[in-house]
Amino acid sequence: MPEDEMVGLLQQMLTQMDSQQQALVRLTEVLDQYLKDPVKVDVVANAPKISLTDHNKVGIDPESNHVVVDNFPEMRDRNAPGVEAFQQQVSANSGLGNEAETAINVPPGKRLVIEYVSVLDSNGLVYLRTVAGGVNGKYPLAGSQVVRIYADPGPLALLRVEKIPGSGTGPGQPAKATIVVSGHLVKV
Repeated sequence: MPEDEMVGLLQQMLTQMDSQQQALVRLTEVLDQYLKDPVKVDVVANAPKISLTDHNKVGIDPESNHVVVDNFPEMRDRNAPGVEAFQQQVSANSGLGNEAETAINVPPGKRLVIEYVSVLDSNGLVYLRTVAGGVNGKYPLAGSQVVRIYADPGPLALLRVEKIPGSGTGPGQPAKATIVVSGHLVKV
C-alpha cells in the first residue's frame, strides 16, 4: 500500500476514534446529570418511564457495554411492553355433523395477534375464523403458515373444520382437525 494511502487511512481512523471519544464524554455528562437530578428516563423505545432516586444504581456494565438501571419494571418484552406471548393447541371434531368449531378464548381487554399456525392433523377443510374490529374473517389453513391474523377479546377466534364434499368423510365419519396457534396478546 502506498504511503499516502496509509496516511489517509490512519487519519480517517483517528477521526473516527475522536468522534467515538466525544460520544463517550457526552454520555458520561448525561449520566452524571441524571444521577444529580432525579428525572424520568426513557430507557428503551416505548418503555415505561422510571424515576431515579438516591437509592438507584445506574451505570455501564463493562462486560456487555450496556447501561444498567436497577429498578427497571419487569416486562415480558422490553421492546414491546404490554405484549404477552400466546400459544395454544386446539382440536375440533364434527361428530355426526358436517362441521365443527372450537373457540380460542382471548382474555378481556386483550387482542390476539396470531403469527404462526400449524395444522397437526386434519381430514377435512380447516379454517381459522376471527372477529377483529367487528369484522369477520375466515382464513383457510394447510400445513404450517406464517400469518398475521387479529382476534378481539372473547371467544372470537375459532378453529373450524368442515367435511370435504364428495370425500370419504360421510355419515358416521367426523371431520376433525388439530392445530397449534402462536402469537401474542396486546392490551386494547
